[in-house]
Amino acid sequence: MRRFALPRLPALAASTLLALALTATAAQGHGTPAPEHGHGARAVHDLHFGSRVAVPPGGTARATVHCPHGETPTGGGGAGSDGVHLVASTTHGGDDWTVRGFNGSDDAPGTLTPFVACAEHGARFGGNGPQTTLAPGVNGSVSNSCPSGEVVTGGGWDTSDDRVFVTQGIATGDQWTVRGANRTGDGQGPSVTLMCSDRPHSQHTGRQVLVKPGQTASATAVCPPDEVPTGGGGSARDDTFLNGSAATADDRGWETRATNTGTEPQTLYAQVICAAP
Repeated sequence: MRRFALPRLPALAASTLLALALTATAAQGHGTPAPEHGHGARAVHDLHFGSRVAVPPGGTARATVHCPHGETPTGGGGAGSDGVHLVASTTHGGDDWTVRGFNGSDDAPGTLTPFVACAEHGARFGGNGPQTTLAPGVNGSVSNSCPSGEVVTGGGWDTSDDRVFVTQGIATGDQWTVRGANRTGDGQGPSVTLMCSDRPHSQHTGRQVLVKPGQTASATAVCPPDEVPTGGGGSARDDTFLNGSAATADDRGWETRATNTGTEPQTLYAQVICAAP
């Protein structure tokens, strides 16, 4: 199973090359015309990893990746190395996706790589928030929903402190839910980043994997053969913190990675959100 420590940089993904080829063919008057935009129209999606940044021991770092000109995110995520937890995976409505990673190691440097799924007119930014405030040592969730007639294309989160760790970011129909664990000494918590569309999307969950205490594991979910990822996430138990959430190496699904910081075995599963290209 691919580990996030080796993201694809900076070559274009196969889906990106396909999208460029289709655009060029349509522009020359050959083959299928470019799809119309508007309600219910399909959008060509492409997937991009950004540049890897270093995360110092006990510190944090940010990394941002931009969509190509004329495109905006449908979803996103990132990849932290072992010990680097994704305490933010978000956009603020522009053409970019930003991740923030906290390195829980006292002596080992880590890395962080951002990821974004893009499309022209592919999604509507549903906003940042709400945020919930959790008491010290408490785990809890917060959700936001797309307007009536729209569904989630992808989502993310932010946290009010780098020691609020995320255990879940997942869609259910028109709703995106984030669950966090407050490991600070005062009231802090996670917030929601929501992406929506009126176009058809499907949501698929992969099989659960076991994460032993002190270990890191990956789980994957796969799109149907005629669809591509627009976003995704995953879900783990309360002491198992997400440190990776991005498209799989073949661009056909989603991989979620998490570290079990507790004393009991926990489970992890991935979710992918898909649409026809």
